[in-house]
Amino acid sequence: MKARAVLPSAVPYADAVFNLGRVALLVAALATGQIHCLKVAMQDRLHQPYRQQLMPWLPKVFDAALQAGALGVHLSGAGPTVAAWCDDRQAAETVAQAMWQSLKDEGLNGTWRVVGLDAHGATVIQRS
Repeated sequence: MKARAVLPSAVPYADAVFNLGRVALLVAALATGQIHCLKVAMQDRLHQPYRQQLMPWLPKVFDAALQAGALGVHLSGAGPTVAAWCDDRQAAETVAQAMWQSLKDEGLNGTWRVVGLDAHGATVIQRS
Protein backbone atom coordinates (compact mmCIF):
# COMPACT_ATOMS: atom_id res chain seq x y z
CA MET A 1 0.00 0.00 0.00
CA LYS A 2 1.33 3.43 -0.98
CA ALA A 3 0.42 5.08 2.33
CA ARG A 4 2.60 2.63 4.23
CA ALA A 5 5.44 2.86 1.72
CA VAL A 6 5.89 6.62 2.21
CA LEU A 7 6.72 6.23 5.89
CA PRO A 8 10.42 6.51 6.70
CA SER A 9 12.26 3.58 8.28
CA ALA A 10 13.47 5.96 11.03
CA VAL A 11 12.09 9.23 12.37
CA PRO A 12 13.89 12.22 13.83
CA TYR A 13 14.27 12.10 17.60
CA ALA A 14 12.49 15.45 17.95
CA ASP A 15 9.46 14.11 16.09
CA ALA A 16 9.30 11.02 18.32
CA VAL A 17 9.48 13.21 21.43
CA PHE A 18 6.81 15.50 19.98
CA ASN A 19 4.43 12.57 19.47
CA LEU A 20 5.14 11.04 22.87
CA GLY A 21 4.16 14.32 24.47
CA ARG A 22 0.98 14.44 22.40
CA VAL A 23 0.05 10.87 23.41
CA ALA A 24 0.51 11.74 27.09
CA LEU A 25 -1.65 14.82 26.63
CA LEU A 26 -4.31 12.80 24.81
CA VAL A 27 -4.53 10.23 27.59
CA ALA A 28 -4.64 12.95 30.25
CA ALA A 29 -7.28 14.94 28.36
CA LEU A 30 -9.52 11.91 27.92
CA ALA A 31 -9.02 10.73 31.50
CA THR A 32 -9.84 14.12 33.01
CA GLY A 33 -12.48 15.29 30.52
CA GLN A 34 -10.39 18.27 29.43
CA ILE A 35 -11.44 17.92 25.83
CA HIS A 36 -10.24 21.42 24.97
CA CYS A 37 -6.75 19.84 24.84
CA LEU A 38 -7.63 17.51 21.94
CA LYS A 39 -6.64 19.97 19.22
CA VAL A 40 -3.03 19.92 20.43
CA ALA A 41 -3.08 16.29 21.58
CA MET A 42 -3.97 15.06 18.09
CA GLN A 43 -1.10 16.79 16.33
CA ASP A 44 1.23 14.33 14.64
CA ARG A 45 4.72 14.21 13.18
CA LEU A 46 5.12 10.45 12.70
CA HIS A 47 2.79 9.60 9.84
CA GLN A 48 0.54 12.45 8.73
CA PRO A 49 3.26 14.69 7.24
CA TYR A 50 4.58 11.80 5.14
CA ARG A 51 1.18 10.63 3.98
CA GLN A 52 0.17 14.18 3.11
CA GLN A 53 2.18 13.88 -0.10
CA LEU A 54 -0.40 11.29 -1.22
CA MET A 55 -3.27 13.39 0.13
CA PRO A 56 -2.42 17.04 -0.60
CA TRP A 57 -5.95 18.03 0.43
CA LEU A 58 -5.36 16.89 4.02
CA PRO A 59 -4.38 20.28 5.55
CA LYS A 60 -7.46 21.95 4.05
CA VAL A 61 -9.75 19.28 5.46
CA PHE A 62 -8.09 19.58 8.88
CA ASP A 63 -8.47 23.36 8.78
CA ALA A 64 -12.10 23.09 7.71
CA ALA A 65 -12.84 20.74 10.61
CA LEU A 66 -11.14 22.95 13.19
CA GLN A 67 -12.67 26.15 11.84
CA ALA A 68 -16.11 24.52 11.99
CA GLY A 69 -15.63 23.65 15.66
CA ALA A 70 -13.94 20.25 15.86
CA LEU A 71 -12.13 19.63 19.13
CA GLY A 72 -9.43 17.69 17.31
CA VAL A 73 -8.85 16.03 13.97
CA HIS A 74 -6.59 13.27 12.68
CA LEU A 75 -5.87 11.00 9.77
CA SER A 76 -7.14 7.57 10.70
CA GLY A 77 -4.41 5.01 10.11
CA ALA A 78 -3.16 4.97 6.55
CA GLY A 79 -6.16 7.01 5.43
CA PRO A 80 -8.08 8.17 3.57
CA THR A 81 -10.42 8.41 6.55
CA VAL A 82 -10.15 11.66 8.48
CA ALA A 83 -11.77 11.69 11.91
CA ALA A 84 -12.84 14.82 13.77
CA TRP A 85 -13.85 14.82 17.41
CA CYS A 86 -16.79 16.94 18.55
CA ASP A 87 -18.65 17.30 21.82
CA ASP A 88 -22.20 16.95 20.47
CA ARG A 89 -24.07 15.66 17.45
CA GLN A 90 -24.98 19.09 16.05
CA ALA A 91 -21.35 20.21 16.14
CA ALA A 92 -20.35 16.93 14.52
CA GLU A 93 -22.77 17.41 11.65
CA THR A 94 -21.53 20.97 11.11
CA VAL A 95 -17.90 19.79 11.12
CA ALA A 96 -18.66 16.88 8.80
CA GLN A 97 -20.36 19.20 6.29
CA ALA A 98 -17.39 21.60 6.39
CA MET A 99 -14.93 18.76 5.83
CA TRP A 100 -17.04 17.39 2.97
CA GLN A 101 -17.26 20.85 1.38
CA SER A 102 -13.48 21.21 1.64
CA LEU A 103 -13.03 17.95 -0.26
CA LYS A 104 -15.64 19.02 -2.80
CA ASP A 105 -13.77 22.31 -3.31
CA GLU A 106 -10.68 20.24 -4.15
CA GLY A 107 -12.65 18.30 -6.78
CA LEU A 108 -12.92 15.20 -4.61
CA ASN A 109 -15.85 13.20 -3.41
CA GLY A 110 -16.41 11.46 -0.15
CA THR A 111 -18.92 10.37 2.41
CA TRP A 112 -19.28 11.23 6.06
CA ARG A 113 -20.79 9.68 9.15
CA VAL A 114 -21.38 10.91 12.66
CA VAL A 115 -20.67 8.15 15.16
CA GLY A 116 -20.53 8.10 18.93
CA LEU A 117 -17.65 7.09 21.14
CA ASP A 118 -17.68 3.75 22.90
CA ALA A 119 -16.86 4.34 26.56
CA HIS A 120 -16.74 0.61 27.38
CA GLY A 121 -14.00 -0.60 25.03
CA ALA A 122 -13.83 -3.90 23.21
CA THR A 123 -16.29 -6.64 24.11
CA VAL A 124 -16.64 -10.24 22.99
CA ILE A 125 -19.85 -10.65 21.01
CA GLN A 126 -19.47 -14.25 19.94
CA ARG A 127 -16.99 -16.94 20.85
CA SER A 128 -15.98 -19.51 18.30
